[in-house]
Amino acid sequence: MTNSNCYIKKMVADADDFLELDTAAKMFPLAFCEEHRSLVRLSVVMNETVDHNSLQVALNRLIGRFPSFCVRLVHDSYHYYFEKLHTAPDIIKDSQNESFSMTFEELNKCAFKIFYVQNRIILEYFHAVADGIGGSIFLKSLIAEYLLIRYDVSNRCISDKVTIEELSEKNSSSDAYQDIVSSSGRLVQSSNSYLIEGSKDDKLHISEFSFKTDKVLALASLHGVTLTALLTSVLAAALFDLQQHSKKRQTICLSIPVDLRRRFNRNTLRNFSVPISIYAKSSGKTSDFGELCQSFQDQLRTNSTKEKLSSLVTSYVKLGKLGGNSFFPLSLKKWLVQLFFSIAKGRNCMTFSNLGVWQIPNAMKPYVKQFSMSLSTKPHTPYSCGVVSAGNVLTVTFTRSIKEPLLEKRFLNMLKKVSPNSNDDWGAVYE
Repeated sequence: MTNSNCYIKKMVADADDFLELDTAAKMFPLAFCEEHRSLVRLSVVMNETVDHNSLQVALNRLIGRFPSFCVRLVHDSYHYYFEKLHTAPDIIKDSQNESFSMTFEELNKCAFKIFYVQNRIILEYFHAVADGIGGSIFLKSLIAEYLLIRYDVSNRCISDKVTIEELSEKNSSSDAYQDIVSSSGRLVQSSNSYLIEGSKDDKLHISEFSFKTDKVLALASLHGVTLTALLTSVLAAALFDLQQHSKKRQTICLSIPVDLRRRFNRNTLRNFSVPISIYAKSSGKTSDFGELCQSFQDQLRTNSTKEKLSSLVTSYVKLGKLGGNSFFPLSLKKWLVQLFFSIAKGRNCMTFSNLGVWQIPNAMKPYVKQFSMSLSTKPHTPYSCGVVSAGNVLTVTFTRSIKEPLLEKRFLNMLKKVSPNSNDDWGAVYE
C-alpha cells in the first residue's frame, strides 16, 4: 500500500478525530522556524479586570462548537494534520504580556492559547488553524460566553454566535479554496521591494495606536478612497520618509490579505484569504499623497476582482500540493519550502492586514473597550501591521522584530501631516 493510500485510509478511519490541513495551511508548518512562526494574535480590552474562572468556564463551553479551531498539530513521516481536542487548554495569567512565543512543541499540545493581562484577553494561534476572520469569530464567541457567565449578559447579543450555530460542521470546517479553483492560475512574479533594516531583537515588540473610526473615515472620504487605501498610503509615505537618507529610493511593496468569503459567498472558519501586492514608486513627498492614495485604491480594486482572486487561489492550490505530497518525506518538504522563502526574500516590505469592522451589539458595549489584531513577522520583513475597528475605536497595531522603532512614530506623524488640520490629536503609541 502506498504512502498516499495509508494517509487517506487513516484520515477516513479517524474522521471524527483528525482534520486535513486546508490549502493555505499546508505551507505554514513546513515554513515554521524561530523567525517565521506564522502566528496570529487577537485581543480585546475589557472595561474591568478579567475573572480567571469565568473565562476558563467560557472556553470549556466553546470547545465543542469549534471542532476545526480546537486542535493540535500532529504529523507522520509525510504529512501534517490536525487532531481535534476534547478538553480545553488552561487559561494563562501572563503578567509580562509575552506574545508570539508559541513553539512547535506547544503547537503539538494545542494550536492556540488564551491568556490575559489585567483587563486584556488575548487569543494567539497558529495561522494554519484559521485566518484573522475565523479567529475573530472564535474570540467574539468566547467573549459572548464570558459575558453570559460573568455578568449574565445574554449571548444572543453577539450576532456571530447565531451564525456559528447555523453553520454545519462540514461547511465551517471545509477547505473552501477547493470550491473556487479556476481552469488556470499562476503566481505573479513580484519585483524586489525596499526592506527595512535594523538590529535583530530576541523578542517581538507590539505597539498600538487608537483612533476614532469616524475621524479616519472622514480623512479617507476627503481623499476619495477606502480606509485600507488611506492607511496603506500613510504607511507607504512613512516608509519613503524612512528612506530619505538613502542614495536610491526603492519601490515599496505591501502584501495585503484579501478575505474571500463575501466575494465567493462561502462560510468557513478556516483559512479563506489570499495576499495581493500593491506597489508605490513615487517620491513619497506629502504633495504626492493624493496620487499615492488613488494609485493604491486603483491597485486594490484591480487586483481584487473575482477573476483575479480565483486565478490566484488556483496557483496556491497547485503550490499547496507540495505540502500534501505523499512521496516526499516531511524533512525534504521542509527544506524545499524554507529554501523557497529564502530565495523569495525581498518580494515585499511588510504585511498590512485590515480585518474591517467588528460589530459590537449594544448589550456588549458597556463591557468592551476595543479590539486589536497583530501578526508575527517574517524573515527579512521585521514589521507587520494589523487593523481592526470596533464601535468608534480603530486600532492600528505594529509588530516589530528589531530593536529600533523606525516606523511607529513616522506613521503617526505622516497621518498628522496629511490631515486637513495637522494640529489634531491623532493619538499616541502604546507599547
